[in-house]
Amino acid sequence: ASRSIDLDGINFSPNAEYHMRFSFLKGGAETAWEQFKLSGKYSSSTEYDDDTPPLKVEKGERAYTISNEKFRVEFDAKTGFISSLGEGGTQARNLQWEFWRPATNNEIGAKFGVKSALWRDAARRAKLVKYDVSESIVDAVSIVRVETVHKFPIKGALAKTVYEIRPDGLVEVRGEFIFDKELPPV
Repeated sequence: ASRSIDLDGINFSPNAEYHMRFSFLKGGAETAWEQFKLSGKYSSSTEYDDDTPPLKVEKGERAYTISNEKFRVEFDAKTGFISSLGEGGTQARNLQWEFWRPATNNEIGAKFGVKSALWRDAARRAKLVKYDVSESIVDAVSIVRVETVHKFPIKGALAKTVYEIRPDGLVEVRGEFIFDKELPPV
């Protein structure tokens, strides 16, 4: 059996990720559920005009700053992580890879926290091995691209991150984590 769900009329933001959750009910009670990421474009892409403030890239002693009149993002020169991201008074600070979370009851019983303890502070111990900042023009729009590679002191584990910063304040982040399959679970 199949069913279509009409998503017209929903005001999707181009700066967000969307998921759809399905519940399976038996006798009115949820017996199982599944969540799916929605892919594709759900709103028109941002239109840039001559009034869109261009991006400025400044290399300071402690940070790269990419900004215009609308927003500002800073990358720490030592760690390569976003140290500050803000738009109109809203701020996020110290955005970095994280591999640790509180354990569930089942994980406590299985001593998951002991077996996987090496991940607890892995991001803090990471070493920046590549840090490139470049500017390019895509569809007549200036884009700043920041690429970082971090090496973790855990049997050759690497994290590759690409940030693309656009003049409207959109920061698209793509990450890849490479690690030995024999390591404890993350």
